[in-house]
Amino acid sequence: MNDSYELSSDLEELEAPVILFDKVSKEYVKGIHAIEDISFKIRKGEFVFIVGSSGSGKSTLIKMMMREIKPTNGRVYVAGKELSRLRKWQISKYRRSIGVVFQDFRLLHDRNVFDNVAFAQRVIETPTKKIRRQTPRMLSIVGLSEKHKSFPKELSGGEQQRVALARALVNNPSILLADEPTGNLDPKNSWEIMRLLEEVNRRGTTVVVVTHNHEIVDAMQKRVITMKNGVMISDNEKGGYIHAKN
Repeated sequence: MNDSYELSSDLEELEAPVILFDKVSKEYVKGIHAIEDISFKIRKGEFVFIVGSSGSGKSTLIKMMMREIKPTNGRVYVAGKELSRLRKWQISKYRRSIGVVFQDFRLLHDRNVFDNVAFAQRVIETPTKKIRRQTPRMLSIVGLSEKHKSFPKELSGGEQQRVALARALVNNPSILLADEPTGNLDPKNSWEIMRLLEEVNRRGTTVVVVTHNHEIVDAMQKRVITMKNGVMISDNEKGGYIHAKN
């Protein structure tokens, strides 16, 4: 088997999806499924919300896309690669090829804004000249040009998340995964982050957002995958938040 897709017949199509879950299940404890028999595909350039209450399985999905965990059954493909088959050295390279934003920002607190964004480029050995050119451009996009010398502790939560977003995007990833990106933000800053994600998506990046923020999901009218008790209960192309009944 090579890195190309090997799809179930019902998932085959002319243009391969950029993200594919093919009959995926995950057991953390034998006999207890975190997710069960999940299949969906995300095409290049889509903006997709994954929603559900705590324990619904949405965090398991995003961890699989990041290759933090492997499925017990089924296959997960991202950008044409089956993630379970990646070797250890390939996992690090894969993670550097995608953008990831977390709820808790995960900034380097001993480095200023410029160096936090530059760090993501140094990791992949980007030439210094290019770093000096790309970092200010990205900080301008997220509206933080004047904060380039500030340290994380000197920034608001919204500003810290914008630094995290700049860091995630500076290497021009084709896919951005955002795990509860507004979870620690007030409504005003939450909307600023979502507007930035929408702009990133308009520029061609595939965006996947895990969230519990009903208001944002309802208002943005993007595709919504809804999870409940480890099962995908709906996949709406232009839907709001589905409030699952017990």
